[in-house]
Amino acid sequence: MDNIQSNTLFVGRNLVYLPTCHSTNTYAAQITADNKVFEGTVVLTDCQTAGRGQRGNGWEAEPYQNITLSVVFYPHFLKAHQQFDLNIAMAWGIYLFFSQHLPPERLKIKWSNDIFFEDRKICGMLIENTLKAEQIEKSIVGTGINVNQTQFFYPKATSIQMITKQAYDLKVLIGQLCDCIEQSYLLLQQGKIDQLRTNYLEKLYRMGEKSFFVATENEHYFEGVITGITQEGKLAIETNGRIETFSFKTIRFL
Repeated sequence: MDNIQSNTLFVGRNLVYLPTCHSTNTYAAQITADNKVFEGTVVLTDCQTAGRGQRGNGWEAEPYQNITLSVVFYPHFLKAHQQFDLNIAMAWGIYLFFSQHLPPERLKIKWSNDIFFEDRKICGMLIENTLKAEQIEKSIVGTGINVNQTQFFYPKATSIQMITKQAYDLKVLIGQLCDCIEQSYLLLQQGKIDQLRTNYLEKLYRMGEKSFFVATENEHYFEGVITGITQEGKLAIETNGRIETFSFKTIRFL
């Protein structure tokens, strides 16, 4: 897969294709460590042997059936405390991609940046930022999208083919994904974070619903209602009549 079909300005214009690799994020970090590759460079593989997800988890992807790639960005316009703004933009861009193929009303963004179809995970993302002083110097945005795989070890996983009963051309979908990611990134670059944040919250998984959670520090189970996210990206939950905020890795959904 030495080229992809997209109409982007820069995302995917420089493509690094690896038939197999341990992790596209790790490889992207290696090639940008000493040399500044073009912004929007995509590292793509058909077979990722040690994909990395959030919380230090692995990412399950059957070879040649899914999309596993990483995109390099240089969002110098963002301060270090604005890292979650990039998270919002990337999640929204990937949501837009899925909405071209699946019913949008059944798609949700699960905090902080997974994509769910109803209660099943269809996409995971791992964003790794490099900071310099008070700015973001470099971001590597890795994403795994379940496309044609139909059997998963993880019971709550699903794929586009499992939902639609159709097989898909990965090259076409990768081009569409690059288009959507770039569209959302450009909105962020133009300072339209309020618009992106509104979109994100409208699609936030379990927003406004009574749900059960676990505080990971003490394994405390509690019931609460998600009310939003803070500027720093913490999850805000109303429980026992007060609002508590939770950082990433300090809470789990049940």
